[in-house]
Amino acid sequence: MNNHRFVIFGMRRTGSTLLATLLNSHPQIRCHSELFYEGRWNFIARRPFKPFAFRYPLLYLNWISVTAFRPVVGFKLMVHQNEEMNNLLYRLTERNWRVISIRRRNAIQRVLSEAVLFATRIPHSYGKSQQRKETIHIDTEHFRQLLEQDRRLSEREAALLAPIPHIDLIYEDDFANPQQWSQATERVLSFLNLPIIPLNTSMVKTWEKPYEQFIVNYAELMEIARVYTA
Repeated sequence: MNNHRFVIFGMRRTGSTLLATLLNSHPQIRCHSELFYEGRWNFIARRPFKPFAFRYPLLYLNWISVTAFRPVVGFKLMVHQNEEMNNLLYRLTERNWRVISIRRRNAIQRVLSEAVLFATRIPHSYGKSQQRKETIHIDTEHFRQLLEQDRRLSEREAALLAPIPHIDLIYEDDFANPQQWSQATERVLSFLNLPIIPLNTSMVKTWEKPYEQFIVNYAELMEIARVYTA
């Protein structure tokens, strides 16, 4: 029986949640979300376990794996969380966890997606895309901060992954359209030595309209991004 453990590693707004939901439709996989996301621990039932999880992450992950009752168990780890957890990714690879790297080639679109999430508080959609009847304004200073954070975390991500065996997934190539999902998940299942079967999810694109149609200062943001990346 396969007993692999894996981690989906990357930054926010890269398709990691979509990948996790697809993998969870496989009968042998249990893929958790961001186990070290602070907001996850706001639930009263989880609060007593937080000190243990953050102080002894490897023991906590071992407990999560054992209680999943699936032969293949994984979770999502964001680059900034890895820094906060004293380079947890390296310690996991020492224990033979398999690493699935997922990133977005267009950094500006990733940052813009994160800025829209901050403004709307709507991270994902299931079944039907969201429709915006009103417009939103993105704070330009926050957008600049996200651009700077993206540059720093991208460099850190590349340095961490360079010496580590892993599989690379790119949002634009593998998850931007549903037609790409089948081939992408086949690669992941092969990487995990699992039977290749069709995977499914109810997730859809978060927004029905393109950003430029409901962000009132879209042109200003693109000019900031152009100057910043020049």
